[in-house]
Amino acid sequence: MDTFRLTNNPSIGCMIAQYIAETSLIEISLSGIFAEALDDNGVLTQAIFHRFQRLSQRIEVVENIISNLDDRHHLKKAIDKNIIQKLKNVIELRNKFAHGVYMIDKKGSVYLCMGAVSERKFKRININIEFLVEELNEVIVLNNVLSGLGLQRRALKMQR
Repeated sequence: MDTFRLTNNPSIGCMIAQYIAETSLIEISLSGIFAEALDDNGVLTQAIFHRFQRLSQRIEVVENIISNLDDRHHLKKAIDKNIIQKLKNVIELRNKFAHGVYMIDKKGSVYLCMGAVSERKFKRININIEFLVEELNEVIVLNNVLSGLGLQRRALKMQR
């Protein structure tokens, strides 16, 4: 297997780039969830929430806050465990895409490899257009749900 550059297959490279770009909207929504849950004008969000560098940490903070909200709070109803799990899954795959090593076999199949590639002790995920379309659709649907709650708009207002 040879090392693969995403420029070798522009279709796959573009779809992975789009997936990573879509996760940026999720990051914005997480700020909006934090601010909305605390009824914050942006001061606490900037002072506390943005101190967490990793998206997985931010999701964990949001999950903890939502679990402690009053049951009548609209976020408690809108951001359920299923949404939180989808957020975790999306970010996990985003991190694999962003930090992974890509390999191509003699047939032209592209693989995302995790683990000790130099020692050939790695897990391979076959990356094809169908897989990417399915995963990209998942992140777009998730973004649409979060956008429908007005969370991205709230987060962007705080940045002004």
